[in-house]
Amino acid sequence: MIDREIVTRNFPEGRGTLDVIGIYELEGDKIKRAWFKQGKPVLTE
Repeated sequence: MIDREIVTRNFPEGRGTLDVIGIYELEGDKIKRAWFKQGKPVLTE
């Protein structure tokens, strides 16, 4: 399963967003393993 989220958070430079991709390996209906890749932060303030 693959999931994409736009995450809003506070960075040392100020508030911003970043794109996060989650890749999940499933076993039955449970997550067996997960990997995450995040993009470059984009400051919004």
